[in-house]
Amino acid sequence: MGCDLIKKDQPITLPDWLSNKVLPVIRSTSPEEALWIANCLYQAGATVLEFTLTIPDVWQVYQQFTQTHHEAQRLGQLYVGMGSLKTIADLDYCLNQPVAFTASPGYIPQSYTLAKQANHCHIGGAITPSELNQVVLEGGRCVKLFPIVPLGGVGYFKTVTNPFPELTCIPFGGICPTEVGSYFNAGAITVGLGSQLMPPKGWFEDNRQGEYLAFLKTLPF
Repeated sequence: MGCDLIKKDQPITLPDWLSNKVLPVIRSTSPEEALWIANCLYQAGATVLEFTLTIPDVWQVYQQFTQTHHEAQRLGQLYVGMGSLKTIADLDYCLNQPVAFTASPGYIPQSYTLAKQANHCHIGGAITPSELNQVVLEGGRCVKLFPIVPLGGVGYFKTVTNPFPELTCIPFGGICPTEVGSYFNAGAITVGLGSQLMPPKGWFEDNRQGEYLAFLKTLPF
């Protein structure tokens, strides 16, 4: 799964189904809560979402969620990726799973080369001009700009992306839902939300699904 078929010597650009929307990143210390969050996101209209390798038993969570929503995936109405990759071994393992895309918090040397060989959409992490330049040299085009808020937020996004018009940089890290519009106005075509998108403590235990759904439905999924 992943991007549309392309020639092996061409860079993999951001697929259309990942453009002009919020990309939710699911973080949880409980597999049960992670699955609850994923189902809430889907009910709220999210067509793309990312599990992270930091979730306990994440592949079981992934399998259960994708089996439940298999028809939506088959029809191109849902794309599920895996994030928090830190090594080439992580990427290699994911390439043997039917994930729609992968993402990493930092730059992994040769990750774009491996992903391109597999015709797979990989969104590697980078934050400094030097790291972004490494992505360019490796032929990458999709970048997870992380962590954006501690380094200046929208202002930093504008400054660091200007010299790299060939890259599609997706801001992640500390962004509040109310700030999403500012990043779109600054030129981002996708904005990642993680911890700030997760439900407050106790909402899963109390099954406060209605309140969580009402909050999620305010976002451009």
